[in-house]
Amino acid sequence: MPEALPDRLNAALFQFFHRLRHDLHTELGVGEYKLLFEAHEKGIPLGEEAALMQLCKTIWLKDQTQSEAFRKLFDGIIAPAFREKQEATTNRQDAEETKINRSAGDTPEKPDPEPEPSPAPEPTPMGTALSEAEAIERIPDSEAPPGEGDLSIGLEQSGSFTLEDIEETPLSEAGISTHRFLLNERYLPVSPRDMQQHWRFLQNNFERGITPQIDLLRTVASIARRGILLEPVFQKRTLNRTHLLFLIDDSPSMIAFETLAQRLVEAALEDPFVTDEEVFYFNNYPREHLYLNSYHTQSVQLPSLWRRCHRHTMMLIISDGGASRGQTDFERIRSTHAFLKVARQHVQRIAWINPMPRERWEDTSAEYIARRVPMFETERIGLYKAIQTLKGKLI
Repeated sequence: MPEALPDRLNAALFQFFHRLRHDLHTELGVGEYKLLFEAHEKGIPLGEEAALMQLCKTIWLKDQTQSEAFRKLFDGIIAPAFREKQEATTNRQDAEETKINRSAGDTPEKPDPEPEPSPAPEPTPMGTALSEAEAIERIPDSEAPPGEGDLSIGLEQSGSFTLEDIEETPLSEAGISTHRFLLNERYLPVSPRDMQQHWRFLQNNFERGITPQIDLLRTVASIARRGILLEPVFQKRTLNRTHLLFLIDDSPSMIAFETLAQRLVEAALEDPFVTDEEVFYFNNYPREHLYLNSYHTQSVQLPSLWRRCHRHTMMLIISDGGASRGQTDFERIRSTHAFLKVARQHVQRIAWINPMPRERWEDTSAEYIARRVPMFETERIGLYKAIQTLKGKLI
């Protein structure tokens, strides 16, 4: 049976695993975390820093390009735990050596004679009544010092202490998180990595002119077809004219999904295949103007926005459509339908992402809006279908 890991090292391993998921966005689950300890139970030693580093890299490092960042996290979290363990072992050995040296140099002292026990008071015979004076004498005096006629112990004379006297170890030094909640974006229905992969499918390339580079495959095919080289075939120049409009509902019912909407937008902004993005905000449903920030301090009129659109413009709306409130708002339905009717005249395609589950759309405004625009759930498959809809592929 292998030796159990110290509590300090266990806490450091958990913090290291959490930082890998949060800082490096590594796709790790509970299975990978348990796999490390299962390997230890089967005999793989983890008492040495180098062995633990190698095992963690084997199980938890998914992308070799992050090897340097992985090592820095390990040195900052796991390595201090090993140093504390070595210091504790050294201090314990020094204390044992000091104790042995003292015991070898000191002469044994004679033990103090044990005090003779005082005779026990004679028991009162059963059924014998005490007089009032005897009963009063046997009552402990509240003002008498402890030990004189009283079995209580004075805390002041027995080395009492208060909670302030206890030395408290900071939670951060013990490797325990000080947050009341685990604020981790890994619990979103779609991971940031999946978002980035999906946005890559949105590129809208079209040919425009040629480049100085020769297209070898097409040139060889031309020679094979004609039997002679008349002229080389040059590569065609492709341009990506993707113009994506984000319309985000930031009404009170969407507060719970604010982080999700921000991650979707950030993934698109970081993707090189989506070359032109604009983000706008509205409250419940779009009106005559849209806001340029979530504080609603700047706005743009719809006619001005329509003038910037072209045949490669696509629109993605992120809103619950009233599903969070669980009710039907006909004014919201009419206004949304009117906006979608005008938007289709200026943008190529429109898709709607609803963070509420599909079963919550029933008997709400979202159910009626979904009849006029392709609406999808905010999950991996739903995001994929929304992007395919923007590309013009029927799902």
